[in-house]
Amino acid sequence: MRKNKSISLDNLKIWMNSLQQFTAYLWKNIRVRINTFPIRLKLMIIIALIVFSTVLLLSFIVYWSGRNILMNRLQDTCNLLANNLSEYTREEMLLERADPVARDRIQDVVLRFSKLDIEGFKYAAVVTREGQIIAHTDYHLRGTDVTKQDRTVIASLKSLYWHAIGDSTYEYFQPIFVRKTSGDSTINVLLGAAIVGFSKRELASPVREVQNVLIVAVIFVVIISAGVIFYVAKRMTGQINDLSNGARKVGNGDLDVYIPVKSRDELGLLAEDFNLMIRQLRERLHMQKFVSKLTVDMIRKRAAMGDPPEQGGDTREVTILFSDVRNFTSITESLTPEEIVKLINVYHDLQAQIIENNGGVVDKFIGDQVMGIFLGENMADNSIKAAIKIQRAIRALNTRKQKTKEVLLTVGMGLSDGTAIVGNMGSKNRMDYTVIGDVVNLANRLCSVAKPGQIIASMQLVQNLTGIYPIIRLNPILVKGKKKPIDVFEIDYDRAIII
Repeated sequence: MRKNKSISLDNLKIWMNSLQQFTAYLWKNIRVRINTFPIRLKLMIIIALIVFSTVLLLSFIVYWSGRNILMNRLQDTCNLLANNLSEYTREEMLLERADPVARDRIQDVVLRFSKLDIEGFKYAAVVTREGQIIAHTDYHLRGTDVTKQDRTVIASLKSLYWHAIGDSTYEYFQPIFVRKTSGDSTINVLLGAAIVGFSKRELASPVREVQNVLIVAVIFVVIISAGVIFYVAKRMTGQINDLSNGARKVGNGDLDVYIPVKSRDELGLLAEDFNLMIRQLRERLHMQKFVSKLTVDMIRKRAAMGDPPEQGGDTREVTILFSDVRNFTSITESLTPEEIVKLINVYHDLQAQIIENNGGVVDKFIGDQVMGIFLGENMADNSIKAAIKIQRAIRALNTRKQKTKEVLLTVGMGLSDGTAIVGNMGSKNRMDYTVIGDVVNLANRLCSVAKPGQIIASMQLVQNLTGIYPIIRLNPILVKGKKKPIDVFEIDYDRAIII
């Protein structure tokens, strides 16, 4: 027996563990599903559950309170009717054994009760203590006996008693007593009982009406609440969706985003802050156009480390490219300022794109001059490739412009590489992240002596090239700041093969 009991306990533990695991698995899956619901649906479900639960609870409280009050009133009415019937027939019950006409008078009282048009009233009767019916609203039952169960009830009556007969009738028994005095004591002698029957259905009809009214009210409240909930959820989640779509566009690089502010609550303030952030991003993007890529990269790196930009620099190997328009002043003297700016921007934009596409950055535009910087591996080769592509692109551009008789520009270019100081130059309130050093001055001097469409490079840059480029050795030139002539080379970009 102990072994069987132990096996049963083990099976129960296994079953309980399985049930617990299944419940945990089911709840986990429900949570995962709920987490994938849209916010609007979650909000609607939560608010709907709160509203529905509140309405249901209040309706339940109102229903049961009203039901209890109504049933108590009905009970009081039934009690009063049974008690009145008992009072009206007491004297006749004393005489009914001696006076045969007394039963007729009792019958008249019972019939008068049936004519009172009391809601739910089914029948009334007066019964002797032996259980014989001496008066009944159904005259045919007069003189018959009640059931054995009812006789037992009548014999034990001390006060009002009621019971239900099936699902159709409430039956009330009110004892009919007569008081007898014996010496100093008074006793109640049971003469019989007044019986009143009421229809359950008719008595409950007011309760059902209240119930139906509550059901209709609940349905109405739920429908109205659903509409309000949908409107509120749509309004709230609409703002959230706008913010989400706006953030997605910004993530894709689109800063032409505006989130309409639909309210003055937290979501509205969030939309305003989002719009402010987009405006600031657009401002920063436009400001970056006036700052070199080197400066932007430096600021980002310093910000990532939590350090503000400071004055100072590092020694690095760099390649410098200068490009300058030849005879710019004489060519543009007949143009308006707007036409000059539009013209030079075309050539600047072309050069800037080629420099950046070949691993360089445009450090600055100085009037009609462009200064490019190349860093890292293959910086010498990248600068030569950029210079060759620039000259070829300008020649192709001029060929197209010549057909429409537009103003043409040509550039001379100078390149050099070597050691320079790379860092923040300037004052505390106005700094520029750039390069300074002899290599910069040399590239600028070489650019100044280059002829239109010519590329001149220093010997050190040519020696650092890893690729093969057609070069032409030029006569050494004396540049400002140098005591000895500088060996220079021209890059023949017509014969150069670059990929």
